[in-house]
Amino acid sequence: THDLTNKTLPEWLGPDAHYYDRSMPYTNVFISKTAPWFRDDVQEWLKKLKESHGCIKYRWGDHVLHSVVLKKFGISHGTLDGYSYYHGSHNRYVS
Repeated sequence: THDLTNKTLPEWLGPDAHYYDRSMPYTNVFISKTAPWFRDDVQEWLKKLKESHGCIKYRWGDHVLHSVVLKKFGISHGTLDGYSYYHGSHNRYVS
């Protein structure tokens, strides 16, 4: 966990703080349909996020924000089974 994110993101999310439940997708490798990300409601939220500068000031990570968006906007998600890759910075295979 990231202490600064744990403190500041729920504060910024306000009534939506329950979407930050610390269960997050693994985003080093992912595939996404683009249509959900271009929905007006999602784009409006992403604009507010950008204007907050929280990613820069508080280092809110992409996996955290992907997780919140998926939950907040009811975007379905799942896993791709049968794939693996070597993640050098973790020095391990991920499957």
